[in-house]
Amino acid sequence: AKNWRYEGQFKAGLRHGLGVMQYSKTERYQGFWVEGKKSGQGTMWYANKDIYTGEWLDGEKHGAGVYYFHETGGELDGTWEAGNYVHGSWVDKAGLKYIGRFENQLPSSDGEFLFPSGVQVKGYYKQGKPGKDGTPSLQWVQTDVVGPPAVSTATAK
Repeated sequence: AKNWRYEGQFKAGLRHGLGVMQYSKTERYQGFWVEGKKSGQGTMWYANKDIYTGEWLDGEKHGAGVYYFHETGGELDGTWEAGNYVHGSWVDKAGLKYIGRFENQLPSSDGEFLFPSGVQVKGYYKQGKPGKDGTPSLQWVQTDVVGPPAVSTATAK
């Protein structure tokens, strides 16, 4: 038997409304439920210390949300569909940002990289055949480079 603990609202014997589900000492969900499934706004704290906060539907990430990766300091901020990240930005702890579409949890099609220096690199990703681990290969095709923004040397008088 699972040692989960739920505190919150019920309807017809199912979690329904606002509630907190404690899955383990380090893993919990706090937010809204519909007919026993995470639905609406909520935050999930995972055992590995990752955090997702955003919209849920039928127990899956769905809609606008932010996923923070504890180990790497990176984050995904954008749109989710049926548990899959499909569009938005990925930012690493050094400030490198990629904005674009995602497929199979990897960058896909048109996108752009924004570097902390202000340089903007536009292009697109092509996903290749999956390797032995099942992960598709990625190829970045660069189409344009812009920046960094000009630094003004004018002084106020």
